[in-house]
Amino acid sequence: MDRIRSGLPYVHRAQARGGSILAPKAREELQKGKAALGEKHFAEAKSHLENALRLAPSSPDVNYYVGVLAYYTGNRKSALEHLQKAVLLDPDNGPAFLALGEVYYLEKDYARTANVLEQGLALQPDSWRAESVLGSAYYKQADYEKGREHAQKALTIGKDEASGTGFLLGKCLAALGRKMEAIEVLEAFVAQQPASDLTRSAQGMLKELRAVP
Repeated sequence: MDRIRSGLPYVHRAQARGGSILAPKAREELQKGKAALGEKHFAEAKSHLENALRLAPSSPDVNYYVGVLAYYTGNRKSALEHLQKAVLLDPDNGPAFLALGEVYYLEKDYARTANVLEQGLALQPDSWRAESVLGSAYYKQADYEKGREHAQKALTIGKDEASGTGFLLGKCLAALGRKMEAIEVLEAFVAQQPASDLTRSAQGMLKELRAVP
């Protein structure tokens, strides 16, 4: 992924739904867990969310946040288990689909990544981060046109925040044989991201493209 895993974008995104009404104690534990997760106090979040899960194992919101915590603490197996359960329990939970898609991406399951993120973006179409991950998943599958489409969407939605996706867009354009466009995009990426660890790769690609007649 082109350096987009920063912050905690999937915290505080899910909305409580009519089908996930919690008993007071479970709701209290969930709220405390969400607050601790948002502050990156992972041990505290784990304690509260595990309590909430024990009290409400079939709650889509509880499974969602348990899965998000597992994702951010590197437990992909648990993240997959709880995020998969969250989307099964609540098929309209866009953030759960988006978080699940990122876990599939980290697992290098790019076909599943694309399928899940397409569903998530249909529910929540304003996530530049998900568009960028989806574009990268398509690029990994050599579907360069779809990769280009979603990389461009990420840049349109996220603007400066998504500028790191310029490298992905440049790679897709180069793979499609659109040399001049690729050069323009990669030059912009290098200018905007001089300190990125991808800049050297972008500069190498620019050198190769400029050498092509």
